[in-house]
Amino acid sequence: MSVNWKNGLSLLLLLGLFFSFLKNFWNNAKAKPVTKPTIKGDYRSYILATLAQNGVYGELAKYIFSQAAFETGNFASVIFKEQNNLFGMKLAKVRPTKATGEARGHAVFKSLSDSIADYVLYYNYVKLPTAFTSIPAFTEALKNKKYFEANYDLYTKGVELYYKAYFL
Repeated sequence: MSVNWKNGLSLLLLLGLFFSFLKNFWNNAKAKPVTKPTIKGDYRSYILATLAQNGVYGELAKYIFSQAAFETGNFASVIFKEQNNLFGMKLAKVRPTKATGEARGHAVFKSLSDSIADYVLYYNYVKLPTAFTSIPAFTEALKNKKYFEANYDLYTKGVELYYKAYFL
């Protein structure tokens, strides 16, 4: 079987596109927190106040806020903007929820307040502790409850990054 130069060129282009796809897929699949987050709007005050209205205070509220900042890419993700979903929550099927539906594989909320209330419903439903000594202890408890599938170290570093940006 002989291969002419057009078939060879086509094969090379196809391989190049395939490897380019793999590279982009791999880079997008890795959890990459923003390296230097900046404070966006007045989300900190609003989220902390709404957490307090739902019975969450102190360091735990700061940890949860930092988690929301990480989950949304510092309040920039499409799921946050279009679905009012601060935590990347999936639609709950066996517990009470404040979600109004589902889009893009995630829960849709009427408001940010409902997203926060739903997270607190989840938190209480899976019986997570209300006090932690550190962010790694907080994220370890979340990992143990299968809250996230990402690499534990990357997730923890992401939450810590936003904690430092907003609270230190």
